[in-house]
Amino acid sequence: MFRKLCGDDALKNIVVVTSWWDDVQEKDREAMGKREKELMETPGQFFEPLIAAGGRFLRHDNTAGSSRRIMEAFLNNHPIPLQTQLEMHDGKALEETTASSESKKHSSGTKNLEERTEALKKELEAERTKMQNEMTKWEEQKKAFADALAAAREDAKQRQEEADRKMREQGAEFDRRVREMEERAKQERRRLR
Repeated sequence: MFRKLCGDDALKNIVVVTSWWDDVQEKDREAMGKREKELMETPGQFFEPLIAAGGRFLRHDNTAGSSRRIMEAFLNNHPIPLQTQLEMHDGKALEETTASSESKKHSSGTKNLEERTEALKKELEAERTKMQNEMTKWEEQKKAFADALAAAREDAKQRQEEADRKMREQGAEFDRRVREMEERAKQERRRLR
């Protein structure tokens, strides 16, 4: 839209100024420089069409020198009417200019994007609800399994205790019989003597 507003001829007078370079730490300068280069040189994207038409990128580092360089860049420009000015001079209303048409396309694209975004939000919400329901179901199953496992352990504990009790009773009965037999054996030995 900016290109349509200015027109390709006027792009050579455009200066893109990036600021806050005085706040960039030395260790980050290389990465920032690469990002700036990407913005200027990626074919057909970002600011590459502007640079290809003669526009410039300048850095402002909050010094008088960088401010002077930026002003000098503008002083060397020769005035060129904007595309929108030319179209309006030729009798077009602002709404009929190329820039306005581009803006309407952008607005339409934005509306479509908003509609798709809303549809995606609804899809994601439905998926989130579905996953929450599944997680709730899994939690319930996990609890039921834990309860069943606890009940089985309790049952096994009770069975073990019952088995231990019976074993003790049988052991006591066995000991009683052994003592009885030993007593009878003693009595029999006495009788035989």
